[in-house]
Amino acid sequence: MDFVLRKKRLESELRRQLNKVILFEMNNDAFQNEFISVTRVKLDKDLALASIFFTLLQHQHKNKVLKKLYQSRFFIRHRLKNKINMGHIPELKFFFDEKLDEQDEIIRLLETNKPS
Repeated sequence: MDFVLRKKRLESELRRQLNKVILFEMNNDAFQNEFISVTRVKLDKDLALASIFFTLLQHQHKNKVLKKLYQSRFFIRHRLKNKINMGHIPELKFFFDEKLDEQDEIIRLLETNKPS
C-alpha cells in the first residue's frame, strides 16, 4: 500500500478511536464535563509522533483540558493499543485547534459584510 494512503488511513483511525476513548473511557469529571472533540491527527514521517488537535465547546477550559490530556496520554496510548492494528502506538502530543476559531471568524465577517 502506498505510504501516503496508509498514513492518511492511520490518522483517520487514530482520530476516530481517540474520540471514542476520550468520550467513553475516560473520567469525564477530570474534564469538567466538557465535550472534547478530536478534529485532526497528524502523524510524522516515521509514525512515531501523533499531533492531536482538539476543540471544546467552552474555550475557557482549554488549558485545564490540555493539562489533563497530557497527564492521561499513557492511559490513552494503552487503550489505543487494544483498538488499532499498529505495531507501535505513536507518542501523543495534544494541541487546541485554533483553526476552527479562525474559520468561524471568517464566516462571521463574511456574513456581516454580505450585500443586501
